[in-house]
Amino acid sequence: MVGAVQRGLNQLTAADLIRRAVQGRQVYFQANREAPIFPELRGLFAKTAGLADVLREALAQLGERALVALVFGSAPRGELRASSDIDLLVIGDASFQDVVEALAGAQERLGREINPNVYPPSEVRKKLRAKHHFLTTVLSEPRMYILGGDDELVRLGAKWLADKTPDQPGRDSRPTGSRGTRPRRYRC
Repeated sequence: MVGAVQRGLNQLTAADLIRRAVQGRQVYFQANREAPIFPELRGLFAKTAGLADVLREALAQLGERALVALVFGSAPRGELRASSDIDLLVIGDASFQDVVEALAGAQERLGREINPNVYPPSEVRKKLRAKHHFLTTVLSEPRMYILGGDDELVRLGAKWLADKTPDQPGRDSRPTGSRGTRPRRYRC
């Protein structure tokens, strides 16, 4: 198996997709950020085996207390940088503290700050009916589902999502009404 991994690393290095660095007796490999397909590879990894899987595994310990969880902001827009944090919306009956505790290991594994915004379903329904600025903005921009999906959000009151696909969320053209207050964001 070690030989197969070594051959794979050599092929990726030869294709200039990864960089190889030697420090003493250690050999390090890193994605080549200047490779023409780096943005696509980064997006593919983040949407498959990377970010989403790590967050899904962390939130699984909340069970049914987390109905919907989605990443919004730079990650689903494909603008994630080395210094970017992860903005996460969690809808369910789990407390903010429970969510923070569940995400502690994921934050360490990802090497990124995770900023959860936690709402109970009843509050989401109320705020969506009132066209709450923060929620309508988050739900009208690209998002990456960790738990649940558009169907659950439609059941919670995001009716305009029913006609949109998850890959092309579009914007709600209706006025947002009163801006309300944005939930407090805490660093894990």
